[in-house]
Amino acid sequence: MKNLILFIITALLITCSINHNLEQNTLRDDNNSYSTRISSNDKLLIQPESEVFTIKRIPPNYPESAEESKIEGEVFLKVEILANGTVGKILIIQSLADAFDKEAVEAVKQWKFSPLKKDGKPVACWVTFPILFELK
Repeated sequence: MKNLILFIITALLITCSINHNLEQNTLRDDNNSYSTRISSNDKLLIQPESEVFTIKRIPPNYPESAEESKIEGEVFLKVEILANGTVGKILIIQSLADAFDKEAVEAVKQWKFSPLKKDGKPVACWVTFPILFELK
């Protein structure tokens, strides 16, 4: 039982460390009055010496009703990156509102990554990151 608790605590600490170290980058759409900030387009750190690079990133649309109401905030997503670099399952870790969640998930479904490699072979992994919706 002690070993199980120690394992869970260690896994949580590693996950928190990974999430804390994710870089932020702002994507802007000059045709709209908002920006979305998401994790760096260069790489996401998974564990020491392991990286996942974003190849294709589509910024989410800002929900029209939220833009009119001047609502801003973050949606945290946990994303499964499959061995072929496509997005698998997407879990909403922290919700802002249904409209924001939907736009964040729809955008991330279109993303493409260079997969994590273990022993030189692509493997699936999970990455957690925020998508920030803010008005200009």
